[in-house]
Amino acid sequence: MYSYKSDWQFKIILERKSTDYSSPTIRTLSFFVSDTRTTDQVNHTNLLNDNPEEIFIPTTHLYQYDLDPDIGGSICSPTTVSMILISYGIDVEPVPFARDTKDPYWGLFGVWPRVVQNASEYRVRGYVNRYRSWSQAREVLANGGRIAISVGQPLYSGHLMMLAGFDENGNPLVHDPAKRYGYRYKFDKAELDSSWFDKGGISYTFYLIDTVSTVIESTPLNHKSLPQSYRVITNYPNPFNNTTRILFRVEKTGNIDLSVFNINGDKLITLTNKNYSPGEYILQWDGTDKHGRVLGSGIYFVVLKTESGNSFCSTMHFVK
Repeated sequence: MYSYKSDWQFKIILERKSTDYSSPTIRTLSFFVSDTRTTDQVNHTNLLNDNPEEIFIPTTHLYQYDLDPDIGGSICSPTTVSMILISYGIDVEPVPFARDTKDPYWGLFGVWPRVVQNASEYRVRGYVNRYRSWSQAREVLANGGRIAISVGQPLYSGHLMMLAGFDENGNPLVHDPAKRYGYRYKFDKAELDSSWFDKGGISYTFYLIDTVSTVIESTPLNHKSLPQSYRVITNYPNPFNNTTRILFRVEKTGNIDLSVFNINGDKLITLTNKNYSPGEYILQWDGTDKHGRVLGSGIYFVVLKTESGNSFCSTMHFVK
């Protein structure tokens, strides 16, 4: 995409392929960068010592070069996202998906954000974001998310792969569409660290859009489905666009008040205020206030108050 000339200057080397098309319109896409650190500050020692617990996301492996003789070498991005859709049980034909993803303005396949927008037609919500550790990525997978990692040297000059999970020793596993036998492939961890994190840890992150029609629902959760880092309250996806799920734990029977506040401390909506038995619960919020008005992009706080007067707070990042 870009050719760096110095530490501060770069030159765009893409050329428009056709003047018959206007620039594509982006209907649904969210960007989020976790912080402002540069890739110069990547600590590879910490990354190599970061060994998340075992987890694995199965799918149907797609070898991009066998999909179509004309475009197979150019469709790692839509092929990877197709594997992600298939992992959700969504029926997708990878070649038509790739052709639908082609950007007529640039004449290229799968250039983000086009592939993220195209995936939204298949009941998934996509984000372009940045990761700083393997454990952070593992938490997303454990919460039902899917990750397509953008890698560079030393493994590829530029490529997209599906992060499939981690083995029993904490080594990352990928579904690599560029390899005929790339299902559950394990690269050298040091090389994969450099290829992904030195490129910024940039990824597409996807969540399945909930088909529940109600704005707010309350459903008991299996305790094992919650990562150990969840103590009282959290939400996913975060940041979110459209809806987010707020998870909370009730330790003893009593009244629970769960409300959303803005950064000025104004209460915007009460999600629930009733008695709960001990257990874990989930509420769905669609980013609207008590009057049904959609809020603006920004930081919001969800506050849980117990009958005994204890309060717990979590931060949510809403992106319209």
